[in-house]
Amino acid sequence: MPWRSPAFDGRKHHNKLKSLIIVPVWALRIDACCPECGSLERHRLLALAIERGEIEGFERQDSTVLHFAAEPIFAKLFRKRFEKYRTADLFVDSDIKLDIENIDMKDEECDIVLANHVLEHVSDYKACEELFRILKRGGLFVCQVPIIEGWDETYEDDSIVTDAGRELHYGQIDHIRYYGRDFRARVERSGLKLVSEITARAKDVVKYSLLRGEKVFVFQKPSQ
Repeated sequence: MPWRSPAFDGRKHHNKLKSLIIVPVWALRIDACCPECGSLERHRLLALAIERGEIEGFERQDSTVLHFAAEPIFAKLFRKRFEKYRTADLFVDSDIKLDIENIDMKDEECDIVLANHVLEHVSDYKACEELFRILKRGGLFVCQVPIIEGWDETYEDDSIVTDAGRELHYGQIDHIRYYGRDFRARVERSGLKLVSEITARAKDVVKYSLLRGEKVFVFQKPSQ
């Protein structure tokens, strides 16, 4: 049985298991992390989508782009690609300090917003309302989230508040839900509309070491 961490059953086994080596979850997946660039599967999936032109509107160099919780591997790439690119985070060093649930920006200021593996950490209702507000008409919201397509509804429980509980139920101590198929509808409550999904395909999974079925979601603020 793969080792997860003492938080898996901290009440009972922590003292017995605390001498074991704790490793990141991705380290348990074969070929998850590239030894040269440090990318994970989700990074490679998004990079492929961009390289193949599968995100319509992403090719404009004059776009105003805001990137929440920016991955260093993408920040370096996007600074070269876009003339007006900024990173944003509430806790980590970034170009601007912003709370995605209460974004200190004017209405309709951005052409593109990226937030990969962010929404499972926050109130997605508040965050998506704010993203809708700051996006220009026709603007894009590009995101990735942990999702189980076999679940009709997102799994969340407000009574789960401990690190051990969140790791057990959601897979990470700072996650507050695990998305099901209703993820699309949850984002669309804000007025954003799903325009495309890029899914890790069979041969790409093998060639680029992707996670089968992982997705990039592209939502858009309606033009009118």
